[in-house]
Amino acid sequence: MAVESSEKSETKWTYTTYRFILWAYMMNDIAVVFTPVDMSHTGFYIYSVLYILFAIFIGIPLVYSELCIAQYTNHSIVSMWNFCPILRGVGHGTVYLIVLKTVYMMVLSTWYLEYSFHSALDPPPWFSCDDYGDQKCMVKKVNVSTFQHCIEAQKLFNEDCGMKTASRCFFDREIGNNNTKNKNCLFIWKTFLCGFLSSSVALSTSGTWYATKIGIHIEEFDDHYCFYILSQSVLTFGTGCGMIGFLSKNMPFRSPAPMTAVTTPLLSIFISLVYGIIIFSGIKTVSYYHGEEENVVEVGNTILFNPFASTAEILSYFDNLPVWGFCWFSTVFVCLFINMSIHCLCLLELLTSNYKTAHKYNNLSCFILSFLIGIISWPFYCSDLAVVLTDVTQIIQLTSNLFFSVGIYWIYGFQKHNVDIIFMIGVKASYFWKFSWITSPIWIIFIIYTKLNHLQINSSESSYYISSLFIHVDQLLIFVLCGIYIFIIIIGTCNELRRFYKYDTVWNICRPYKNWGPQDKILFRSRNMFVPEIMTREFLYRQVRIHGYIKNYNKFKQKVNVQAVQEPTETLDWSALTSN
Repeated sequence: MAVESSEKSETKWTYTTYRFILWAYMMNDIAVVFTPVDMSHTGFYIYSVLYILFAIFIGIPLVYSELCIAQYTNHSIVSMWNFCPILRGVGHGTVYLIVLKTVYMMVLSTWYLEYSFHSALDPPPWFSCDDYGDQKCMVKKVNVSTFQHCIEAQKLFNEDCGMKTASRCFFDREIGNNNTKNKNCLFIWKTFLCGFLSSSVALSTSGTWYATKIGIHIEEFDDHYCFYILSQSVLTFGTGCGMIGFLSKNMPFRSPAPMTAVTTPLLSIFISLVYGIIIFSGIKTVSYYHGEEENVVEVGNTILFNPFASTAEILSYFDNLPVWGFCWFSTVFVCLFINMSIHCLCLLELLTSNYKTAHKYNNLSCFILSFLIGIISWPFYCSDLAVVLTDVTQIIQLTSNLFFSVGIYWIYGFQKHNVDIIFMIGVKASYFWKFSWITSPIWIIFIIYTKLNHLQINSSESSYYISSLFIHVDQLLIFVLCGIYIFIIIIGTCNELRRFYKYDTVWNICRPYKNWGPQDKILFRSRNMFVPEIMTREFLYRQVRIHGYIKNYNKFKQKVNVQAVQEPTETLDWSALTSN
């Protein structure tokens, strides 16, 4: 990755390293935490098919476009939106989203680190009731008759037997009961632990018993959960944050990265499905062990219950109990920690590239940034507020994807986008890409609508109620965080309107900046003359270079008063005579 500085120093990744880092970024909270567990708890088969289809038809085309734009322009997270200046405010909003995602990753990675430590014990705390005092506790695998009694009570009388599993007791003690309602969720040591880890890398309630059927039954198809899976499939690759563009912006202009890097999301899908199959097989093991098809899996009243308490209990039915639990929680922790580190490095580069003082004192800036993120994450160790981050980050990601797809496919035009790609890597978009580009905004609008109608906080009963405002803390916080994002977009849009009103005409605010395109001057001029039907890229480049069509470029540049044109351009280490 190239870090811009006053000395123009660059450190470029190899292509293999780039693909690995891109894949590591895609192994995020959705891909390894929620999607595998949620699919496995709802029958797996039909939802996995929906997940794959929408990930391929919506998620991968968005990844492909973001990769191509980043490589085509080599712009930053904000300036990559120059294809539609009125949407540059969304670019500023993505910086805010990265901060929220970093905090969210820090909270989740802390909990997974804690579960990793406890899973290495023999037995782990969710396989024994010795640590829970006078609570009515049971271990389903050990107290088989007690669990059978609970199943019969649920079937015959639809009542809870009054017993808690050891996995629920541990989850409530470490995560679930740590909420704003109980006012005991501010664990400072967790915050500073993850803050220290991230800076080090950058520097070098009660639930219900519910029925789980093994198999596909169309009459049990849950349309609400279907919409949830669709939103997960769109967001599983981390689009909408600008991070894919950040990781790809320094790839050479004619690199085949976009053509081959789209296989990285397929690997991410495969690993998510493998994780889901493991848990789904575990659920079947629990069912066979107790001789029941229903009421064998306990599900809490928070989205965090399944990835932690339910997964820990299911893994306890496998042989070599500590090994399976430790491997599961530690691998997820590693994925989240790497993801958090990538977000931190992105924020650090944004800070050091825009402020000379921060660039001069790079290590100190990293420490301060890590400390601030740790402080911001402190309140979100309340489980109900962590659920708020789940909703807010997904809503903002979907909104950012909507603006991106509308801007690049509808306003800028998917035909121009296709010609840009042809000029860059010589590959013409197939009908699959064109169909996906045209229809993506429509699907994303539908998914946003269903997401807003099925927020996770609506099912939370563990948040403090503010009687003076007649609202729960988690509901108030989601309005505040989303309001900040909308405010950032409005400010950015107003700033662009003022700039175009002063230096240009307001009617051009939906047209690309005049410097939109390759940073190399000869490539920029060649692109403006490029007609893919009658000429090749290499021939056109030679003509521009030999005949000096670039001689008036400096005069053209002086006439443009838009701020983006005044940004310095850098020459890429690439020879246009080198073909693909």
